[in-house]
Amino acid sequence: TQMAMNQMSKFFAATRTSLLLGLLLLIINACNSQKATTSNITEAITGTYRVLQLAATDLTNNPIQLTFDPANQSVFGNTGCNDFFAAYTIEGQHINIKGIGQTKMICDDPAMDIERSLTHLLGNRTGWSRKKDTLTLTGNGSAQDNMIAIKIAN
Repeated sequence: TQMAMNQMSKFFAATRTSLLLGLLLLIINACNSQKATTSNITEAITGTYRVLQLAATDLTNNPIQLTFDPANQSVFGNTGCNDFFAAYTIEGQHINIKGIGQTKMICDDPAMDIERSLTHLLGNRTGWSRKKDTLTLTGNGSAQDNMIAIKIAN
């Protein structure tokens, strides 16, 4: 019986060790999976985009552009009137753009209205999605705060 007890003790110790190693590998794999997901999200919004629509306003003939640089977590571009720059972070399907700075030229009212709408959208916690080369930013879950842009450069 002593020999049987020793064998059972060794069996349980080996089983416990195997379970702990399996759990450790599962945790490591989960961490690596999360890193890949974050990397894919960052890659999904890299490059230069031309804004085609802001809320209900068609901007296809307007030179508004945004460039996302994930290496520096920065976004910069032109609102059609002024140049701007800011830092950004991504949290899942939300992008947070903070510290927007811009040049201070005064333009005609339509351009200034568009600029105010764009900087308002970018300055708030914004949802994002991307299908192929089309990037959509959505603020407050409302069509009033949507921006649609198409990728024009990497």
